[in-house]
Amino acid sequence: MERLDSTLSCEQALGNKDFVEEMIQKQLFSSPLLNLTGGQKMDDDSYQATVKMKTEEMLEVLESLRLGTDWKVEDESQDLRIMYCPGRGTPFHSYCVEGIVNAPLVHALCVMWEVPCFKKWWPHFTVPSFKVLESQWLRMLRICENLFHMRCKVPWPFATREMLVTSFELELPELDAVVGCLRTVPQEAETIVKETIHGFNASHLPPPKEGVIRMEANGGFILQKISDEKCYIRAVIHLDLKLDLVPTWVINFLGRQVVGHGFRLYLKTVSSVKESKVFQECIRQQPLYSRITLEMLPKSSHENGYKS
Repeated sequence: MERLDSTLSCEQALGNKDFVEEMIQKQLFSSPLLNLTGGQKMDDDSYQATVKMKTEEMLEVLESLRLGTDWKVEDESQDLRIMYCPGRGTPFHSYCVEGIVNAPLVHALCVMWEVPCFKKWWPHFTVPSFKVLESQWLRMLRICENLFHMRCKVPWPFATREMLVTSFELELPELDAVVGCLRTVPQEAETIVKETIHGFNASHLPPPKEGVIRMEANGGFILQKISDEKCYIRAVIHLDLKLDLVPTWVINFLGRQVVGHGFRLYLKTVSSVKESKVFQECIRQQPLYSRITLEMLPKSSHENGYKS
């Protein structure tokens, strides 16, 4: 944990806006937009606008991941910690989970990244009812960025919830780390402007479904390598379930249960990736994972002296 905190606050690295912007530029250069109509390329104005947008989003995520003094511990053991704090400008809690993952960094990222596999491991509850009904890619934007859709069953009498989310991943091989940024798509179609900036437009989004409420969420995660078979993860999520008529304390209580149980299932799932045909196929087929493996292969292990 100490090394991760140092990485996040370092004035020569993630604590430096210019460094983050430079890393974003490198990432975008090595990950051009996919499947654009007519094979068109991003013009300079669009490229600069994208760099600016992604840098602002990533700086916001990094600030959240540094954690402040407001976080309260919900549960803690030797290898994990689950926390919550008041949300920003909302009565609903934000959540943070962190801990040691006893698996290679690529395995930890694969479980986090592969949206179609969410239904296989996300927590299912009977009382109160909660279940992932649908999780799928809508558009592969770049090797490191995707647009996805997720629909969940929530307790009666509330309507089914869904999210439209963009996920962006930034590789930092010099720091043995990967950072991810998750943001829900703006509700208003008119705010989704040039496809060459966002990688998608309103026509790529499924129309609102009657009786289904769209939630809002943003957050991110960082994975940092400890050794070839171990890494550290910290993730923060700010979530608005759009349950205006439910007492705040009920929503916050349920949120802590889902997040805590989900993180334990995540750690359990990552530990079994070596035996999973589904995840192993993803790792073999997706260039993202081979790129990260090659980038971090020469780096030395930091297991000696690492403190959690």
